[in-house]
Amino acid sequence: VQDMALSEPKIWSSATGQWQTYRKHQPGVQQQSPTILIITPGAGALVRDMNVLRVPGFKLEATPLRYASPIIMQSHDNDDWSHFTRDPDQSMPGWELGRSEWNMDSPNLATYGRDVVLSVIRELINRGRGPAAIVCGSRGGDITIRVVWDEWRGPTLMLNASCLRPGLSDYEVPKDVPLQLVTGGLDDLYFPSEGTLHNAIGSYSRPAVPQRDQRRLRFHTQAPVPVRLDACRTLLYHRHLDDHDAESLAWYNWSLLRALLKSLVSDAPDTRNSSQALHEVINASPRDAEVWLLEQQDGAVRWDLTGLHEQDYEVCGTEQDETVRIVRIHMHSACARCWLQLQRNCCCRKRHPSSRQELNLSLTQGR
Repeated sequence: VQDMALSEPKIWSSATGQWQTYRKHQPGVQQQSPTILIITPGAGALVRDMNVLRVPGFKLEATPLRYASPIIMQSHDNDDWSHFTRDPDQSMPGWELGRSEWNMDSPNLATYGRDVVLSVIRELINRGRGPAAIVCGSRGGDITIRVVWDEWRGPTLMLNASCLRPGLSDYEVPKDVPLQLVTGGLDDLYFPSEGTLHNAIGSYSRPAVPQRDQRRLRFHTQAPVPVRLDACRTLLYHRHLDDHDAESLAWYNWSLLRALLKSLVSDAPDTRNSSQALHEVINASPRDAEVWLLEQQDGAVRWDLTGLHEQDYEVCGTEQDETVRIVRIHMHSACARCWLQLQRNCCCRKRHPSSRQELNLSLTQGR
């Protein structure tokens, strides 16, 4: 397993029956301008603000809702997917029961992943702009990204963390996918209060997430820490006061989301840039948020946490738990906006305040 910042996306080649890097898949095409691809269904707010979401060196692009394919043309006589990618309960009855119940012969969120998203990915690779990462959210994370992972592997940012959602017991994340998850404590649509689920917490809790009492005892948090997720590396951003829309991502012109994307696609020649990217995520995060890092212990490269206030947790319990390293990054005592302002004003950028009082003194003295 490679470092998260150095992970190179792969595409499945039906001709060779193997996973291939973009360069090997299209050896005659130079990959010069990589893309961050947003799966439109479930991530409409991001698509509307794409002109603000700018990551240096990368172009943001959203998957279209109008795209010609045999399925949509035969059943709907046009290329408009918008009606079939809204509510999966209407277009895919019983979809929560597992992929065996998904109808792959009619337009829906699953065939949108196969016929539209994967087609767009291959088109971008052919144009030298293969996706460096994919962003999905809500229903796009419930269904579409799972189909995309069948033929594409790479860094993935998942808003609402569908892979942790109660009731989706067959959800599997490929081990070679570096993953970022965003959750909110008030997201009652995806994470209803565990105490209200008919008092059947065990049957409703995701296998990847310990039950609420265990999380409080072991990690002193209510955040859905994905201890038993198969992804090689996972960054979890959780804010207890965020709802399904994860509104804190959009604060200050989406500064936090841009920091997350930058850390996800950072093409660092060494570990210094990956450490810097994590710093930017922490600096852009509200004080009441939590950032958790999880990685498989058999990974060749560990997170570079230089300069971060971290807390490692001893993992005990099942044999699978013992293969995972769990780290919580503590937020700076100063608010993120003041912290960023201080870093811009600081001449040496080597020492930063350890308390709100020291921050105010530093700003007053112009340090």
